[in-house]
Amino acid sequence: MIVVLDVIPEQLRMAARRGELNVLVGAGLSAGAGLPTWLDLLSKLGTALAPKERKAVSRCIEEGRLLDAAQLLRIYLTQRELVEALARHLPADAEPTPVHQAIWALQPGVVMTTNFDGLLEKAYVRAYRDVPNTVIGVAVRTGPVSARNGAIVKLHGSLAEPESIVFSRNDYFRLMGPAVAQFGSVWAEFIYRPCLALGYSFRDPDLQLMFHWLNTSLRGLLQPLYLLVPELPPEELALLRSFECIVPLEYGSVDQATECLLDVLGRLKRERDSSAAPKSATALGVALQRHLNVETKTALHALRGPLASLDLALQTIASPDAATGATAERGLSEAFVALKDATESLERASALLDTAEDHGRSSSCHACFESLRKSLSFHYRRLQLPCDFEPNLEGALPLSPITYALVVGVALDNAVEAALPGQPPEVTIHAHATNLGGRRQLVTEVRDKGKGLDEAMQGRLFAPGATTKGQGRGNGLYLIRLIAENAGGSVTFTSQPGKGSHFRLVLPISPVSSSSTLARPAARAPRQRFTRPITVLVLDDERLYLEQVRRLLVASGCEVVTFASGHEAVTWLRETAKLPEIAVIDLVLQDGLSGFSVGEAARQRRADLPIIFQSGYSSSTADWGPETAFLLKLHDHEELLTEMSRLTSVPLEGRQ
Repeated sequence: MIVVLDVIPEQLRMAARRGELNVLVGAGLSAGAGLPTWLDLLSKLGTALAPKERKAVSRCIEEGRLLDAAQLLRIYLTQRELVEALARHLPADAEPTPVHQAIWALQPGVVMTTNFDGLLEKAYVRAYRDVPNTVIGVAVRTGPVSARNGAIVKLHGSLAEPESIVFSRNDYFRLMGPAVAQFGSVWAEFIYRPCLALGYSFRDPDLQLMFHWLNTSLRGLLQPLYLLVPELPPEELALLRSFECIVPLEYGSVDQATECLLDVLGRLKRERDSSAAPKSATALGVALQRHLNVETKTALHALRGPLASLDLALQTIASPDAATGATAERGLSEAFVALKDATESLERASALLDTAEDHGRSSSCHACFESLRKSLSFHYRRLQLPCDFEPNLEGALPLSPITYALVVGVALDNAVEAALPGQPPEVTIHAHATNLGGRRQLVTEVRDKGKGLDEAMQGRLFAPGATTKGQGRGNGLYLIRLIAENAGGSVTFTSQPGKGSHFRLVLPISPVSSSSTLARPAARAPRQRFTRPITVLVLDDERLYLEQVRRLLVASGCEVVTFASGHEAVTWLRETAKLPEIAVIDLVLQDGLSGFSVGEAARQRRADLPIIFQSGYSSSTADWGPETAFLLKLHDHEELLTEMSRLTSVPLEGRQ
């Protein structure tokens, strides 16, 4: 095995451990799958031209003017001819390489690529048994484009959407011009997460243009972009290092590329695996997001049918024709049944959202049991499933009531769906306290007398994507295992084919004093208030969230100035006579301006202005000084108030 680097940079290793490493993928990885490099692709496309045109393209390629060659091909070929030629030379049946698979084994943040092919998507499906969230180009988009964890962002478009293709110099400038605002959150990935670039050559003109644009437009804000490249001549290495954000990592000769890339990705994966607690939390977040995506899509799909039926029925129910009226009446009945099912899907999606928000919160056993009872009465009221919960059980569980109901609910869904054909589900639920391993634990069991599972399926039951229910399913048990383990508990499952299954959830019980708010969940303490009014600037382009924060701060005694646009906030900061005492700023904005840029504008007016940066992604504000804090969104509101109090030195009164 070839060892690429004696030491992988610490920031790169840390990003891998936290699940915050983005990956940028170039044509070199596709070449490993037998697809042409960018230079080879231009040459192959030129063969379809007339002799005089082919000669002009060849001359540009020989002289190293690859973007000029691409521009000529854009001129000589129609859009349809270009797309068809690209499809011929980039066949859809190409298979991903071990490097593609190793990228997803790393569980990266966002994977960006300038490739047109679908190799990354294929590798994702094989890794996660799920369909990836793919963001394709910007030319065909009319609204803001966002990228979330686990997404594939195809910067140069895809053959599936021909209008999105970024091929020539003009296409590239279109991407870097008006579309910048739309693609703002994608470019922001370069601001607050390190990135590992694979499969690129420094001679790639697209890469040089991208580096130049990032270096000039986002100068001073960028996280390192680690570029894995074969050993370079000193002059090329010097040119690479002239870009502020680029950190070249050399690995020897080109023919060692695959081995070297696998070595680096494997070592980064070991870094991630060695960090147990962050891994669990990050994997849990990714699993919650994937499961929520599935539930939301299911609910939306389930809603479309009954809504269409209702529309048709309402148009025909007043028809004088008896047969038509009867058909409409049946349509209404079926539609309402389908709407009920869709509502249940939305309830599950809502529970997942609440689980993400309440993650890490403890609750009394009683509150958790009540939440599960309510869930059962809503989802399974027709089945009347027998429940046996230990009465008057004192103590707290390391889950919120909604999360506990979600975890047990996933097991119940599986138990009900496992009923033998033609028979009603036979399912029981039992929860009791016991001593295990010298510690008091709550054991929740779900038993069924259904069809059961064979040993092979049981062995991979908790793996992501493992399912007997078809595409798009199979993350439920994986999700609840992560939730349980992250809370210090465990999940086991045993089954016998034809006899049924046994699900067992074990969670630690913590003692709760009689004065604790956990023992009295209905009692709500008064909201904290600042001892004097303070003026706050709040910037966030999510208007609903912005309004929630405004109401919270007003109720806490603040004078609040809000903006949903970074440009408007900067203009106000430059012109206002009365500066705020503190600013709360979203890092990722959809108008092309980063939160850091707004923070710089604020600090130009007052160098020590306290600033709290917020984002849905992790970030570092270490370089901004002690007057700065960072909060991950979905934080507790009290955490925001506490940070504001600390930075402004204005005390809080009320609940502590």
